[in-house]
Amino acid sequence: MKKMSLVLAALFLTLLVSCSKAIKNANEKALTIKCFSNLKQIGLGIAMYTDDNADKYPMANEWEKVLMQYIGDENTLKCPKDQHSYRYFGNGQNRAKTQDPKSTIVLICECSHQGKTNACFVDGHVEAVASEQVEKAIKTANSEELPILQ
Repeated sequence: MKKMSLVLAALFLTLLVSCSKAIKNANEKALTIKCFSNLKQIGLGIAMYTDDNADKYPMANEWEKVLMQYIGDENTLKCPKDQHSYRYFGNGQNRAKTQDPKSTIVLICECSHQGKTNACFVDGHVEAVASEQVEKAIKTANSEELPILQ
């Protein structure tokens, strides 16, 4: 009887550990999806702002403030995983002069999501990119241009 109780207890603990790992993974995935959604909303806000302002990006020191009229919810400006703001690369540049909008980054989440960096591109799409690629793009960009993935 004691052996059977020990076996059942061990089995129960094994199931409990497995379930907790699954719940943790599901929670991480949910945070990644919410981060994607935030970046997409901010990207749309940036697009609307540039449409209203002669294709100029908001200045780096005021982007969060000026985008609030397009976004509406200040929680959108923070990653749900760590509650830090996103990193913005625009600084008054002209969107129309972007040569490769699908490879040019305008905004990133600075925390890692499942080993990748979530990034919003000039063309409006959001993608999980290898963190090393993003860092390389940031290092090769000068202060007058947005980072471009190679």
